[in-house]
Amino acid sequence: MATEQQSMPVEAEPIDLNKDLIDTEAGAAEDEAGAATDKKAVAEDSPWSERMWEVFHTFWPLGFVAFGGPQAHVAILRDHLVVQRDWMDEDAFTELFAIGQGLPGPTSTQLVISTALARAGPLGGLLAFFLWNLPGLIILTTCGVLIQNFIDPNDPPFYLVGLPPAAISLVFKAMYGFGAKLDKLGVILALISACVAILINGDENIKPTSSQFVFPIMLALGGLVSFVDSKRANPLGKKLAVALV
Repeated sequence: MATEQQSMPVEAEPIDLNKDLIDTEAGAAEDEAGAATDKKAVAEDSPWSERMWEVFHTFWPLGFVAFGGPQAHVAILRDHLVVQRDWMDEDAFTELFAIGQGLPGPTSTQLVISTALARAGPLGGLLAFFLWNLPGLIILTTCGVLIQNFIDPNDPPFYLVGLPPAAISLVFKAMYGFGAKLDKLGVILALISACVAILINGDENIKPTSSQFVFPIMLALGGLVSFVDSKRANPLGKKLAVALV
């Protein structure tokens, strides 16, 4: 009997691979969430000197590589400050961008100062302003002095020909990033504004100088339409309606 009992096969407990895989993924997700929370908590509670160093480390290379106009700069700033470093959420960045669009002056510089100020106070905003503008000041001053001697306007060098298409791609990237966050009303207003901008810059019967009063009127009308829509029972601009309640 003892021999027969020893020779009887022992059934192994079946292994549920799906359960193990789910448990592993759940544990990894919890670890990543915990790491992200810890990282964000450390960033928010870090001393002022560390946040100032972060502002310096963030903006000093951007002054050398952020070519293009303010629209292209917005895409670069959004990638570095919102997506990569999580300095602020998408809504806060969009609000600062909208305020900058309604104020005189370059929007990208206003965004640089306001985001750095929110991160490290007034001195952080001042530091970011100098880091953002100083490289361009030095390079453009040098180019302005030497351009007549080294560059022929009728035959520009190849490395300058590729800059406008690259800037357009950055503008499109910024437009797509903002457009993905808009509600129905925001998309409608953006399309109308884009059509007006194309007409001003492309129609021979419309003077380009008309933009100096058309764009402020468009901003005021956009705000008025958004406010009126927020009072409707079923507004198109859901986010604005919630904010105004």
